[in-house]
Amino acid sequence: MTGDRLAREAAEWTLREWGQAARVVPLGDVRFRYHVRGRRVDGSRRNTGGSSSSSADEWVSAPLEQADGCAGALVALVVSAVLWVLLLAARAVWVVLRLGSRRLRRRTATVVGGPGQLGVRFADAANQRADVWLAWSGERMALLHVRPKWCEPLWVGESPRVERSLLRWPDGSRVRLPKGILGAANLSG
Repeated sequence: MTGDRLAREAAEWTLREWGQAARVVPLGDVRFRYHVRGRRVDGSRRNTGGSSSSSADEWVSAPLEQADGCAGALVALVVSAVLWVLLLAARAVWVVLRLGSRRLRRRTATVVGGPGQLGVRFADAANQRADVWLAWSGERMALLHVRPKWCEPLWVGESPRVERSLLRWPDGSRVRLPKGILGAANLSG
C-alpha cells in the first residue's frame, strides 16, 4: 500500500471521527529517547525494587569474592581485570556505533516529562508499532495504526502546542520530533 493511500485512509478517519480536516504525516521509523524518571532511555521501565544479581558489576566482581588464598586471589584479580576491560570495550563500541549513526540521530524524538504525563503517554503509544501515523488539527491529535480500509487509534487527545518540531503539553511534558516531520504533513479534506 502506498504512502498516498495510507495518508488518505488516515485523513478519512479524521474526517469521520472528528468531522474536520486534519494534517497527517507518517512517523515511520522514529525512535523515542526518554528522559523520564523511572524509565531507561529506550522507554522501558527501570527495575526500582532491589538489586539484580545479573548486573555487570556483580558479574565482574564475582571471581574476587570466591577467591581462596593468595594464588586464588591473584588469579581472580586477573580474571576480574580482563572482564572489566571487555565490559569497557563493549560499552565503547556501543557509544561509537551510536554516535556514528547519523540516520539514527535524524530519526530520533526526545521525550521529556514525568511518569504518566501526556507527552510520555503519547510516546508510549507511538512505540507500540513501527508504522504509526500522526494526525492533528487545531484541537485534537491522534496516533493511528493505518491499514487498508481501517485505522486503529493508538492514542487520541487534545492537541498540544506545536512549535516547529516540538510538541508541548499543558502538564509540562514535551516531545521533540525529528526536524521536517511536521512540515511534511498533508492537510486532509
